[in-house]
Amino acid sequence: MTNRLQLKLNFISIIIFTLCLLMGRFLSYSFLGFPGLYYNLGIIFAWVLLIFYMSETKKMFFSIDIFLLLIFILISLISLLNEQLSEYSTQKIYEISFYILPLLLLSKYIFKTKKDFKYFFITSYYIALIFCVIAVILSLLNGSLLSGRLSAFGGGPITFSRILMLGLLSGIILYIDSYRKKSMSLWKFVYLLSLIFLAISIGLTGSRQSFLAMFLCLLLLGFFVYYLSSFKRKVKGFISFIMISMISILSIFIFFDDIIKNSTIYSRTKLIFQEDKGESINIRLEMLKTSFIHFKEKWYMGTGLGTFENYNNAGFLYPHNVLAEIAMEVGLLGVVCLCILICIPFFIVVSTLVFKKQNDIYIYGLFTIYIYFLITSMISGDFFDNRWIWITVSLVLIYRTRIIKKVNLYEG
Repeated sequence: MTNRLQLKLNFISIIIFTLCLLMGRFLSYSFLGFPGLYYNLGIIFAWVLLIFYMSETKKMFFSIDIFLLLIFILISLISLLNEQLSEYSTQKIYEISFYILPLLLLSKYIFKTKKDFKYFFITSYYIALIFCVIAVILSLLNGSLLSGRLSAFGGGPITFSRILMLGLLSGIILYIDSYRKKSMSLWKFVYLLSLIFLAISIGLTGSRQSFLAMFLCLLLLGFFVYYLSSFKRKVKGFISFIMISMISILSIFIFFDDIIKNSTIYSRTKLIFQEDKGESINIRLEMLKTSFIHFKEKWYMGTGLGTFENYNNAGFLYPHNVLAEIAMEVGLLGVVCLCILICIPFFIVVSTLVFKKQNDIYIYGLFTIYIYFLITSMISGDFFDNRWIWITVSLVLIYRTRIIKKVNLYEG
């Protein structure tokens, strides 16, 4: 009874953790009806209590990613001395200190067993699927499913596509894990259809970054499955799933040619292959140039956290590239912290793949999710929107130290 209760509590805590990770900007949106200042103060108070409780339990949750983030926070605070403190600067340091950092601490405290990671994938999959169904129904009702950009709850199509992509990858990881243990069934067929539904819906968001990254991530997962010899016989269905998914998506383009050509995703993706890549991409390229020009001028300390808007004419608060954002605003030390963090999962996965030959799909699934969010961080969002990098690095680290190391010790 005690073990079942513990499992339920773990599942509930992971659901809350996942919702906090996914919501992000949703928490400050007016449709929630909360007064901004008082609601945010309530969040801070809740996090402080939670961290105090965690410290009282004497659990070890300190690791290199938290160390790097603490250094980054310190550098960011120093960088604020360069310029007059703005509202956006205050907001950014607040988000890093009282949102990203607590999520990192929570991840160390919550994720202890492989089952906890399975709960995370399950939660991500079902939340994305529920959101997707609601968004499709609403779009059908207002007649904007193909002509508009799929979204729901006011978060915007890019944010929405990220949630759907996390759900899709989580669902695929669960499918691979379950396929190795059981035979094919009607439920699994329906499950596969739901994954294809999520994949098509990502295209309907009109987010080119997610749509193109989806294919890359599917190929990456396919590579992991094929490379690991113990997977070749047990997970042939996954390779088939990738082929069926891609054929299904391509078939939609073939048989519904006229409808697709009038859709948002088609017109937006087509711009990538033209000389004039559209206002969205052209502005991003200009913002990148601006960022690195000012980085070269103040590489030692940066222009100050949240000051990008003072140096560009595009009217944006940030350059839509996390590396350019940190380089310009925080300087070289901030870039070093980010680059070290970015490299950690690569070292972990290469060592696990090449030297350990672990056939645990969870570690490679987490890495694929990380790669997706790393790609999108170079295309859109500010540091807070790209908190996914820090969290996914944390999950890869935890899985390596708490799951894989234990397996190796047991086998030895």
